[in-house]
Amino acid sequence: MNKQNKDKSTFIRCECHAEGLGVDYFADDDHYYFSYWKQGLSNKNLSWKARARYCWQVLRHGKAFEDEVILSSKSANNLSDWITETESNKLSDKK
Repeated sequence: MNKQNKDKSTFIRCECHAEGLGVDYFADDDHYYFSYWKQGLSNKNLSWKARARYCWQVLRHGKAFEDEVILSSKSANNLSDWITETESNKLSDKK
């Protein structure tokens, strides 16, 4: 299986329809990248550090991001377990 088939992406739109959550998995480093997106363009000036950060992200992954959290597979599994447990508890409470 080639690398492209191992990499995965999804986009989840916020219920307010103004923001969203992009989730990318890159097989090379076995990490999940959570990017927070907002609708529209910002007209604020970026610092040199922010400009370099955006450039590096585009060069490395081909896309920019507004803000991002990177989780290892272990941390992503912990998050998944927590969400599953929370949803399970909600179902149990309704019974």
